[in-house]
Amino acid sequence: LHVKRHSFPTRRSSDLVLSTVAAHKKVAVVDSKFSTAIQEWKNVLLRGHDPKELDRYWTAHLKEMKAVQDGLRELATMNLDSSAKETLSKLQRSLPVVGEAYQKAFDEFKSMNFDPTIGDKAARGKDRESGKLMVELKELLSKAEAETSAAASKDASKATLWALLVMVAGAVIGMAGG
Repeated sequence: LHVKRHSFPTRRSSDLVLSTVAAHKKVAVVDSKFSTAIQEWKNVLLRGHDPKELDRYWTAHLKEMKAVQDGLRELATMNLDSSAKETLSKLQRSLPVVGEAYQKAFDEFKSMNFDPTIGDKAARGKDRESGKLMVELKELLSKAEAETSAAASKDASKATLWALLVMVAGAVIGMAGG
C-alpha cells in the first residue's frame, strides 16, 4: 500500500501560534502602561501643587514611560511580521519625543506656579502619534494572532482527516488479510 506523504501539524505551527499570542499580549500590556503613564501625567497636573504629590505622580509617570519603552524593546525580540516590525520601529522612535515633550511641559508647569492649564497646553497632542501607532500595532498583532490560529486549526483538521483515513485503510487491510 502506498500512502501519500502528508505534512502533519508540527511543533512549529503551535510555536507560531504561541509566539503571536505572546506578542499580542505584550502589546496589550505596553498599551496599558502607556495609558497609565498618561493618567499619571494628569495626576501631576491635578495634584502637583503639593510637592509630595508632584514628586509621587511625576515619578510614577516616568516609571510607566520606562516600562513602555522596556516592553517595546522586549516586543522587538519577538517573532513579528514586517508591517508589525515597521510600526513597532516607528513607535519606538516616537516615544523619546513624547518623553521630551512631557519633560518640557513639566518644567513649564513648575515654572508657571503649578498652573495645570499651562502644563496641559504644553503637553496637549504630544502623545497622539504614539497612541495611533500603539492602536495600529495592536490591530496588526491581533490580526496575526487570528490568522496563525486559523491556519493551525486548519492544519489540525487536515491531520485528523489523514489520521482517520490511515486508520480506516489499516483496518480494511487487516480485515482483507484476515
